[in-house]
Amino acid sequence: MSWVAVQLALLLAAGLAPVAERGHWPAAVVGAGLVLLVSGAACAIAAVRTLGRSLSPLPQPRPDAELITSGPYRIVRHPIYTGLIAIAAGWSLALSSWTALALAALLAMWLNAKSRREEALLRERYTGYDAYVAQVRGGLFPFLR
Repeated sequence: MSWVAVQLALLLAAGLAPVAERGHWPAAVVGAGLVLLVSGAACAIAAVRTLGRSLSPLPQPRPDAELITSGPYRIVRHPIYTGLIAIAAGWSLALSSWTALALAALLAMWLNAKSRREEALLRERYTGYDAYVAQVRGGLFPFLR
């Protein structure tokens, strides 16, 4: 359960950080942050909808879960994590917060570690998982292993 607790704590900290510290970054950076935030939310929502009943906040797949390879899962293997990272990074840029940006980086590292644990469990559970990994090379971001 610590995977989820730390993930939520980092998201909450990144969300609240701009309240304590806010800079004044160029409008282009703020605009890029807004685009990243909205894109990340769209990615995460699409991934949640695609997973349906197979959704679990834990790295372990649900007992009745299926291996999902459609929708955003055709592009990256962990699109919910991708979306959460984009939301946190976009929020920090939109609100010009170095603290929130650092917390978004910590969140990215945490979700990368969580995804590696999850992938080990998925390999054990699904015989076709290695073929899926070969087809969809990006774990968190397209084309990046």
